[in-house]
Amino acid sequence: MTGCPTRIPIVRKEAPVNLYHLGMTVADLRRSSRFYCDVLGFRSVTAGSKEILEMKTGADGLSVLEVKNQEFDQLTGNAGSSIRFVYLQSQDESLTLQLIEYVEGGGEALQLNHNRPGTPHLSFFVDDVEQKRREIEALGDVAITSEIVRITATMRTFYVQDPDGVPIEFLEVESSTK
Repeated sequence: MTGCPTRIPIVRKEAPVNLYHLGMTVADLRRSSRFYCDVLGFRSVTAGSKEILEMKTGADGLSVLEVKNQEFDQLTGNAGSSIRFVYLQSQDESLTLQLIEYVEGGGEALQLNHNRPGTPHLSFFVDDVEQKRREIEALGDVAITSEIVRITATMRTFYVQDPDGVPIEFLEVESSTK
């Protein structure tokens, strides 16, 4: 997570609805940011309007924005809240994650599990699922929650958990000509 963050523009494409970012509330903003950067190769980016938000860039290159205002309270229905958040972007720039940490007014952690309604899971393609597993094992602090499983004739996958328990899948799709 080093270096100056890249500023991404807010551009609305010509469609009735299109994805801007995926937001997830986390217990520890820096720990979760390290996970997504170290395990998935995301990078810190800035987005939105800096004019109305206070932004602090740490020595680790993470641009943390802070919000505590009546408009956010009204939007979320959570009076007196205060948050910090970051934007992280995938290497191919197809996904922007907004990680949010409540400093004030946060709730209890959800009991996440793949079979529980409301639990998200994120799935990422990888070229070599065995190599990705070795990379994650070498980090030493990531919860690997499954073995590599062949789920179809051409697909192999395994799961880990992010620091808040969100299931993360790594999926290799093999060529049918192998």
